[in-house]
Formats: sequence, structure tokens, C-alpha cells
Amino acid sequence: MSNLPPRYEGPVIQDFLLTLDAAQQKLGDVLRMPFGKNDLIMVCDPDLAYDVLVRQNRRFVKLGADGQTPGLQRILGAGLLTNPEYGSWFSHRQLIQPFFQRSALERFFASMVGASERLGSSWQEGERVNLTEVMHRVTLELIYELVFSLAPKDANAYPIQVPLSLASAKTSVVRRAAAHLDESIYALLEKRKKDRLQGRRFEDLLGLLLDAEDGQGEKMTDKDLRDELLTVFAAGHETTANTLIWAFIGLMSNSEAKERLEHELRRCSEPLSLESLKGLPYLSAVVRETLRLYPTIPFAPRVSLEDTQLGDFFIPKGSRLFVSIYSIHRHGHFWEDPLAFKPERFIIKGAQKAYMPFGLGERVCLGQHLAMLETQVILAVLLRRWSFELEQTEFLPKVAISLQPKTEVWASLNSQS
Repeated sequence: MSNLPPRYEGPVIQDFLLTLDAAQQKLGDVLRMPFGKNDLIMVCDPDLAYDVLVRQNRRFVKLGADGQTPGLQRILGAGLLTNPEYGSWFSHRQLIQPFFQRSALERFFASMVGASERLGSSWQEGERVNLTEVMHRVTLELIYELVFSLAPKDANAYPIQVPLSLASAKTSVVRRAAAHLDESIYALLEKRKKDRLQGRRFEDLLGLLLDAEDGQGEKMTDKDLRDELLTVFAAGHETTANTLIWAFIGLMSNSEAKERLEHELRRCSEPLSLESLKGLPYLSAVVRETLRLYPTIPFAPRVSLEDTQLGDFFIPKGSRLFVSIYSIHRHGHFWEDPLAFKPERFIIKGAQKAYMPFGLGERVCLGQHLAMLETQVILAVLLRRWSFELEQTEFLPKVAISLQPKTEVWASLNSQS
């Protein structure tokens, strides 16, 4: 058990994704990448990803289980996304999970349609729109409603901005951001407790968590509530906005895909409903292909708690591994023409083993149904009304925990009518 993964010794260019791609082509699907003073073990094979995230998930655990504090935990605390302690994580997931079941989320369908229609109605023929800004705005509006039942005018009184890139910010920046977030979240908690004393109830995430009890009849502390609410707020806003932006980029790169989706949407002449959404298979394929090429969280980081064998390689205790969902989704052995945006691949073959946009195993993203539903609704509403023409054709991705375009995305509008 001494065969370490090969180490990349080539030039480390500023773009980590391009460097990783070059390293993988040279060294294979398990390799070590220099990162600061340490090495990261990159796992770019779907079977070995399953080994890390499912079969050996008690050996390969969330960052922080080794006693160190990962970047995201400094801002989000011990919410579902960052909590390394299995017992409390599992307990909280059981409490939160009912809210994110697809059947439960359907009650927010009208809100998703309404927010999308308000956005589309605010535009004019020939207008230039900053898709980066407007997609973040509409998803922010929806996450405020899902989590806190706040309309846009009310949300302004509780400004919550949690860019995932804060994970790599300086300690002083994180402290200021955390203090500001604490002020808003705890003010919302106090407001809700007063509302409940007056008999007002809300069917949102905060309402669910205030009522929830674990197996011993214990309720969440205010700190628990703060961490879970911030986690859902951050993960449910930025990631969906980025998926929407990448979907527009993908559609504009493939005119046949764009025309096919527009044709499918034109055939659906009735008002958009949950039932009519089920009759839009190409729309679903567009979202799935977007998540293949541009997985919102491109890496699943883990740390090894003990010396472990992974495939042909020895992984020493304390190693940091990154399952590269980004690389697996673009692997030429598993995908035909892997760098092309081709939604029809999900019509022809359906699910693929080398496809894991929301992770795998127990830690699979709890918000996957929300992300799929919200993305499909916003795309359907906007594309039924407007045709978008991007002002540039190539957009490079960057990793700031989530995967996002390096530059803002601007488009001009033409009416579909």
C-alpha cells in the first residue's frame, strides 16, 4: 500500500480548471495537484467517486472532521453543507428533508411563475439585460420567500448576501460578513417568534424548523437555526442563478437546441402549470445538460481519516481529496463529444453513471428538486416571451466554490410574439 497517485509537476497556470485538465490528460484519473503548501488528490473517475462518496464514506469524510475549520464553515457555521459531525448532521437533515421533497415544493410553484413573469414583464423590446444580475435577483427573491415568506419590499429590511466565495476571503472580511449576517438572521428569528405569539403561522422553512423536534423531543437552538437557514439561503440562491446563466450560454452556443426548446415551449400553449411542465422533456434535458457541462459545485471535497486504498492507489491519513464532478462530467470515455452542449443526450439515454451534479450518497444535495423545478420554471416563462442574443459567444468558467462565468453575461431581447 505505497503506490501514491502520480503528482503533477507541470506548469501551474492561474486557471485551476485548465491546469487540472492538462494534468488529467497526462497522468490519468487519480492524481495529486500542488495547492499551496499541500497536495490535493483529484479523483476524476465515476467509479472511484462512488467509492469515496458512498462505499467508503466513513473513511473519506467532510472537511472539518479532522479538527480543521474549512473556509465555508467560518461563514455558514455547522449547517448541512459544512457540518462534519455525522450525528448532528443526520439529525438536522431528517428535520429539514420533508421541506425539500418535490411534492412539498410544489406549493411554491405559483411563486416561481409569478417572480419569473414579473421579471419578463419589466423588459422592453431591444433592451440590453445583464443576465448575471437579473438571474441572481430573481433567485434571491424566491429564496427569501421559501425560507422567510418575505416579499421583495420586506426583504430589503433584512439584507442577506452570502456569496460562497467568502470561503476564501480574509479572516477580517469573514468576521464582518458574519456579524452582518447574524444581525439580519437573528432579527428575522425574533420577528417570527413575535408573529407566532400573535397566532401567525407561515409554511416556509423557518416555520418548519421552529416546529421541528429530534428523536429526543429537542428543538433546534437559535444557533442551529441560524446555520441551517444561512446554508439553505446561500446554496439555494447562488447555485440556481449560475445554472440559469449557464443554460442561456449553452442554448446560445447551439442554435438547434435553442430552436428545439423554443418549439417545445410554443407547443405548450396553455398557462404553465405543474402538469404542463411534465410535458416539456426537452426543457428538462436542457437543464440536465447544463448541469453536466457546468455543475454548480464542481468539486466534492473530502479528507481521509485513515490510511486507505482507493483503486490502485494508497491514500495516506489526512489527505485531502477533491472528487472532480467537473472532470467526470466532461470525461471523453463516458461522454460522446463531451465539450459540446447537446441536451438530446438526456432524451436518448436518460441517466448516466458519470453524472452526479448534486453529489452522491448520504450527502447528496438536499435542494436538488428545488434547483430543477426553479430552473425549469424560470427558463420556460422567460423563453416563452423573449428571445435572447448574447453579446459574446465564449465564456470561461471560474471556481469560487460554485462554478460561474468569469465575466458578466449581457444579452439583447427580442419578443417571441
